[in-house]
Amino acid sequence: MFDLITKHAISCEDERSGTLHCGVGPAGLRELEQRAAIWQKRGAPVRLLDAAETAEKVGTSVYTGSLLDLRAGTIQPLAYARGLASAAVKAGARIYTRSPVQSAREVGGKWEVKTATGSVQADWVVVATDAYSIGPWAQLRTEQVHLPYFNLATEPLSDTMQKAILPERQGVWDTKSVLSSYRFDRQGRLVFGSVGALRGTGIAVHRAWAQRSPGRPCSRSSARCGSRPNGMGRSG
Repeated sequence: MFDLITKHAISCEDERSGTLHCGVGPAGLRELEQRAAIWQKRGAPVRLLDAAETAEKVGTSVYTGSLLDLRAGTIQPLAYARGLASAAVKAGARIYTRSPVQSAREVGGKWEVKTATGSVQADWVVVATDAYSIGPWAQLRTEQVHLPYFNLATEPLSDTMQKAILPERQGVWDTKSVLSSYRFDRQGRLVFGSVGALRGTGIAVHRAWAQRSPGRPCSRSSARCGSRPNGMGRSG
């Protein structure tokens, strides 16, 4: 992914300082120790950090340790998708929107894909719709576990707080079954989220959670963070 970002000069707020999988409690640390051993055996550039090292990188002492994975990082996903689309168009690809495929069949050794207003023939078809599949590939939806995930964001934090929280700009997620994640965007907003959907009664529930949770990675700062989420954040 990062190679593609560099090759095509995609502007998508990419941060390449790794990710931190943070352990919650003794069980969380044991899980990270096992994962670290597996990845290191395969030669992956991962490193297990103790509680003190984790606190220094994250800005809170609530974690028992973390796994730093230097292969990973964070991006602004919509900007990345748009960048890929732009690169594809420059390479000669054609992109058609609002034209869902209604049927697909093999005709004379080629695929014929039909929409409501036309059809296309091709030697092969790549189905990359995943859980969003409809039409002839609707069965793919039944093979997925649909788990909504929401993100919220603070207003831009002060320079002091940004130096105390994730100063190296890693992305963070934890070992809880209902996990939490957070990172900074280029505007200095702390973007954080968890499992759930921002619709119906979930809006009030998740906003209330958001008012409480962002204070945790700010324990080293005298200021309060995340006092008012300002809407959907940008995940990565």
